[in-house]
Amino acid sequence: MGIFLRLFVLLEEDCHKLDCRAVVLDGVTVISYDNYCAALVTKRELMDEMVSLKDTIQCFEQHVVYMLSYGEEEMDAAVELMKLEIEGEKKRLNVVGEEIDKLEVTLKVDFKKEDGPFVKALDNALASFHVKRQAYYSGTFVGNLVHRALKANVAILCNSIVSTAEDYPPLCSEARAISQKYLSLFNLFQKCHNIYDKNIVSDEEIEQLEDSIGAFMAFYRKNFATHSVLPKMHFLEVHVVPYLKQWHMGFGFLGEQGVESIHHYFNYLERTYCGVRDPAQKLQLMLKEHTLHTAPSNVAARPEIKRRKRS
Repeated sequence: MGIFLRLFVLLEEDCHKLDCRAVVLDGVTVISYDNYCAALVTKRELMDEMVSLKDTIQCFEQHVVYMLSYGEEEMDAAVELMKLEIEGEKKRLNVVGEEIDKLEVTLKVDFKKEDGPFVKALDNALASFHVKRQAYYSGTFVGNLVHRALKANVAILCNSIVSTAEDYPPLCSEARAISQKYLSLFNLFQKCHNIYDKNIVSDEEIEQLEDSIGAFMAFYRKNFATHSVLPKMHFLEVHVVPYLKQWHMGFGFLGEQGVESIHHYFNYLERTYCGVRDPAQKLQLMLKEHTLHTAPSNVAARPEIKRRKRS
């Protein structure tokens, strides 16, 4: 999922660059996406500074009131110095407010990434084969949706760029180049994913996987030299094949849903033994019940208690 998300984000960024050029062709003045992000960061920093300045001014004014309440002459010099500090902070506050207003004007003439025609085409292509990004973890994809997207739908995703470029003839050649590059990238990753995600992997498939991983990483490094290699890419390149050679067990067996289902069962046990006050005894009973639930054969392994016969 992490690798697929990285590839999709790279595709989305290239599509946004096309969007910035497309809206210029439509006669709209925009700034670049990098400058848009920089303006947002600067605005947030200025907003934080504004809050800090207001707190400082309020603190100084309270000190002035406190010193004036004494009514002593030796406090007059300190009060004047404090007033100068307050005046300087207020001037800086006005400057910060003006800079924020200018940034807001700059940001209004731009558009968010998801508003561009090429990025919208990607979202529509995902929706056409019922794949939707999640609202958490920076819009990631769940595992089943990645399987669906990689089946035969990456062609639909990449061809949506070419279809959108028909409305912007000067961008057609660049759109075709981007579409072809990412179609090759996704297809190379698909070959890896189809093998390592199986339940049982044969020796022949492991050899195919080793070649496929090498081709995928070589293509990635050649065409995305300025981007980093994710830890999951390193894991794929260095550790996946040795693991499969040793165990022949694909990652289809290593899903986390089984582990997460234990949460539901432990919540049930928590409710079952809620009447036990001693935390240690309660936990012992819960773990005992869980052990018998996961391995029922352990019931037969319990030693039989021999009853003494009464004479």
